[in-house]
Amino acid sequence: MLDAGTLPYVYWFAFLALGCAGIYYRNATQAADVRATPEFGAFQKLFLVVYLIMMMADWMQGPYVYALYDFYGFSKGEIGQLFIAGFGASMIFGTVVGGFADKYGRKANCLIFVVLYSISCVTKHFNNYWMLMLGRLVGGISTSILYSAFETWMIHEHKAANFPEDLMKSTFSLMTFGSGTVAILAGLLSTWLASTFGFVAPFDGSLVLLLAGGGVIFTQWRENYGDSNQGQAGSGQPAAIGSGFENFGKVWRLLQTNERVLLLGSIQSCFESAMYIFVFMWTPALEAGSRTAIPHGLIFACFMVCLMIGSKVYEVLVRLRPEEHLTRWVFVVASAALAMPILTSNSTAVFIGFLVFEVCCGIYFPAMGRMRSTYISGEVRSTVMNVFRIGLNLIVVVTLINIDALATDTVFLLCTLLLTVAVLCQHRLFVLVEQNSSIEERAKAGLDVGEEMDEITSSKADLTA
Repeated sequence: MLDAGTLPYVYWFAFLALGCAGIYYRNATQAADVRATPEFGAFQKLFLVVYLIMMMADWMQGPYVYALYDFYGFSKGEIGQLFIAGFGASMIFGTVVGGFADKYGRKANCLIFVVLYSISCVTKHFNNYWMLMLGRLVGGISTSILYSAFETWMIHEHKAANFPEDLMKSTFSLMTFGSGTVAILAGLLSTWLASTFGFVAPFDGSLVLLLAGGGVIFTQWRENYGDSNQGQAGSGQPAAIGSGFENFGKVWRLLQTNERVLLLGSIQSCFESAMYIFVFMWTPALEAGSRTAIPHGLIFACFMVCLMIGSKVYEVLVRLRPEEHLTRWVFVVASAALAMPILTSNSTAVFIGFLVFEVCCGIYFPAMGRMRSTYISGEVRSTVMNVFRIGLNLIVVVTLINIDALATDTVFLLCTLLLTVAVLCQHRLFVLVEQNSSIEERAKAGLDVGEEMDEITSSKADLTA
């Protein structure tokens, strides 16, 4: 029998699941896009199967990392050091390793992810601080690859096959929806494995998934590289050995000369750092206003359903307004949602705010993926995506180092401020896009826009050069 503290969350989960099913059914019954050919369907399925296997492998580890370290007898301070090392490795080494994907191959980079994350899983069998530290370091590098190389591979193959650009929105939406689905499944499976075989078992289950996904990548995926130098990288041949660091120079010049790319990086750093901080803080925020123990697994499931709802809401909203427009308001709502712990101590109100934030995350991920595919050159896309992660990892590391000295309200105020900066950056990006559209429309009408068109042409050259 469920206790009084758990029952309300059961109702919430049921309500959200029904809402998600309703939105999914509504979207599914809309007229199918006639441009979605069988070839596109096969390509999309091949990518999503691998991507979701890898995401499930990642999700299976999350709930039991802290529990395993605690079981091994490490202090809170030592556990904190291990977590910080993971984010630090992602910020420093992950940026370099992930950036090599553009020069030496996205498929190869994804296989490196499988190897490194598998090593991280194996280290969990050792009750040794330095062995576990090694696992956190290679795990941090793996995370950078997971959130860059797979998406970059998909975008390149989509464009190389000349599939309609708008169909990419469907893929990004399904990536987010599927991630929420496998997160719930991973939570259930990892709980069963841990309760049956011990805390290390979820990591063994993750290892099996990694190897299975790696097998599909090795046998079914083809290699692709950066888009420039068509006789070399664009033709499916790797760039010259030793040229990997050249991309970082290109990215630096791109950030200096192209405001839109710089704005995208700022938006990603602000939003995702707030999101990662939220992951650490939602438990104490909800526990502070609750008289009974909160059901962490059930609450996490509610969050994932909201993420899935957001991905389907994105499909509806993007038909009405472009991503540059709608994400401004998504960030406004997200900022207000994470301000709830500051405004009230009522646990229900705070919980609703967190649910709203997760819906915003579900809209953010496909929208950001689509904007990255539009504004970032294929030649350096993976490198740029990893450079974007430097800022968010730095913010998270600094926050975690000082987390014990910060009050809960102070941490959520920081999250709110970060999301406010994201609003301002997104608004600036929207203004730039609208200005360019207006100038191009006037040029088509035969009006004199010579200097303005020169600026647009130069900006577009920066995106592809």
